[in-house]
Amino acid sequence: MSNGTFDIRRGDIFYVNRFPTVGSEIHTGRPAIVVSNNEINENSATVEVVYLTTRIRPELPTHVRISSSARESIALCEQIDNVALERLGNYFGSITKDEMTRIDIALLVSLDLTTRGGGQAGEYDVVDGAGAEKMASLKAERDAAVACKNDLEKKCVETGTRLAAVEKENARLKDQLRMAARMYSEMSELALK
Repeated sequence: MSNGTFDIRRGDIFYVNRFPTVGSEIHTGRPAIVVSNNEINENSATVEVVYLTTRIRPELPTHVRISSSARESIALCEQIDNVALERLGNYFGSITKDEMTRIDIALLVSLDLTTRGGGQAGEYDVVDGAGAEKMASLKAERDAAVACKNDLEKKCVETGTRLAAVEKENARLKDQLRMAARMYSEMSELALK
């Protein structure tokens, strides 16, 4: 479907015209990012969006900093909304691939989704190619950091073990030195008599 003269694509930023909200729903009349997939966007009379805010919010795993909007904003991925195309106003551009990947991850966290292959909670597969490459890169960096941490912990344990052995040997040598000093002292007294 199109909004006037252009197609609506995932990652596009639109102004969502004001409509009534209740309770803790985020007030409309603000920019939002389209997060529904392009097939839905082409064939449906609605799109799924997450709203943007410029207000300072607590750091949450569902909040994503967006720099490609007119003003630096935070995408509130815990506030997913379904909006009729008629409510979409001005088009403000699109977010970057990196920002979309971070939104994908925040949406997975918000909806508590796990991998289809029975992976552990918190491990997510991002489906689009660029997102998958980014996730693979991030997982490789994480795995390298974990391996480095484990190696450092092992070296610390080894160093601690060596240090304990050195301290034990040092104590043994001090005892021998004291005993030798006592024997020398005793021998000196005998020699003087």
